[in-house]
Amino acid sequence: MSEDDFDPPAHKLWDLATLGIVPEQPSPDDDWTYKQYLACEGRHKGKMEGDTPSILDLIFTQKAEDIENLDYEIPRAASDHCILVFGYMIELIYVTKGQEVWERKVDHRKGDYRRIRDYLGEVLWEEEIRGKTVQDMTDLVMRKCMEAEERFIPKVKEKEIRDVMETKISEIQGVMETKISAILGLMETKISEIRGVVETKISKIRGVVETKISEIRGMMEAKISEIRGMMETKISEIRGMMETKISEIRGMMETKISEIRGVVETKISEIRGMMETKISEIRGMMETKISEIRGVMETKIIEIKNVTFHYQLTEEPLGG
Repeated sequence: MSEDDFDPPAHKLWDLATLGIVPEQPSPDDDWTYKQYLACEGRHKGKMEGDTPSILDLIFTQKAEDIENLDYEIPRAASDHCILVFGYMIELIYVTKGQEVWERKVDHRKGDYRRIRDYLGEVLWEEEIRGKTVQDMTDLVMRKCMEAEERFIPKVKEKEIRDVMETKISEIQGVMETKISAILGLMETKISEIRGVVETKISKIRGVVETKISEIRGMMEAKISEIRGMMETKISEIRGMMETKISEIRGMMETKISEIRGVVETKISEIRGMMETKISEIRGMMETKISEIRGVMETKIIEIKNVTFHYQLTEEPLGG
C-alpha cells in the first residue's frame, strides 16, 4: 500500500472538537461532525504483489442525508479510479426579518487558495503520518484542511447571506412558478386528452351495452312468447281435462242422486204406509174411546136429570 492511498475505513463521524477546531459562535443546534460515505473500493490496481483495491476518493458531509443514490461506475479510459455518481441535497433556509440565524458559512469565491496550497505544502506529511494508523492519518488530513479553511477562506456576512438567499429564492420561485405553469398546462392538456379518450371509450361501451340490451330484450321477448304459447296450450289441455272430469262427476252425481231419490221415495212410501196404518189404528182406538166416553156421559146425564127432577119434587136438598 502506498502512502497516498487509504484502506476501506469503517463508517465514522469525525468530531471537530477532538481535532482542536472550534468554529466561532457555534449554535447549540449545529452538528459539527462529518460523515464519510464510501464503503467500497474505488480504486482497482494491477495484479502485481502488493497491489490491492483501496478507497482513495472520499466524500465528507456534515449531514447524513446530504448524499443519496451513491453509485460506483466503471473507470474511464486508462484511469484506475471508479467514477462516483450521487445526488447532493441542498437545504434552503428562509430568513425572516428579526430572526437570529447563525450558520458556519464561508465564501469560497473569495478564498485564498494559493496560500492554502502553500500552507498545506509546508506540512511535513511524511513525518506527520509516520507510525500512524489509517484512521489517524484521515483525522490529520481533516484537521489540516479545516485549519486552512478557517485561516484563508473568509466567512460570509449575515446580510450577504440574506441577500444571496433572497436572490436565489426569487430565482427558484420564478423557476418553480414557470415549471408549475408548464406542468399545469401539460396536466390540463393531458386531462383533456384523457377526458376525450374516456368519453370515446364510454360512448363505445354505451353502444355495445345498448346493442347487448337490445339483443337480450329480443331474446327475452321471444322466450316470453314461447312460454306464453306453451302456457296457453297447457291451460287449454287442463281446461279440456277439467271439463271432462266435471262431466264425469256430474254424471256420477246425477246417478247417485237418482239412486238416493228412489231410496228416499221408497222409504217415504213405506213411512207413509206405516203412518196411515198407525193413523187408522189410532182413529179406531179414538172412536172406541169416544164411544165409551159418550156412553158414560149419557149415563151421567141421565142420572143428573133424575136427581134434578127428584129435587124439584121434594124441594129438599139432596141428602136431607
